[in-house]
Amino acid sequence: MAATLNSIFFEMDRHEWGAIHLYIGFILLGLLLLHIILHWKVITCVYNRIIEKKLVKNIVAFAFIIISTLLIVIPLLVNPKVEVNNTKVKKEQHTTDMNSNKERGTKTIAVYENEPIIK
Repeated sequence: MAATLNSIFFEMDRHEWGAIHLYIGFILLGLLLLHIILHWKVITCVYNRIIEKKLVKNIVAFAFIIISTLLIVIPLLVNPKVEVNNTKVKKEQHTTDMNSNKERGTKTIAVYENEPIIK
């Protein structure tokens, strides 16, 4: 529905905001990686204090590596199918009287939806 409203905020549409969102996400991901690198000694010390048995340490480390790898690789393998829906949809719009908070009536309007459908 946002495409039919042509919504703009700070003179940018939703696609420009999407690009800004992506760039800020990459910056924060880089800062997270830098934070982990700078605090690596603290991470290993806490990890060694929490888990004392070597076998359990190896199992937890292996599970962490597998889960991290899957979380990185699986989104790259997903390829969504995008279709445009050009159907006419009837929607009901309720109108209310602002002074008395009573519903005045219901009218049905036809709206063309041009939003992508991701399958």
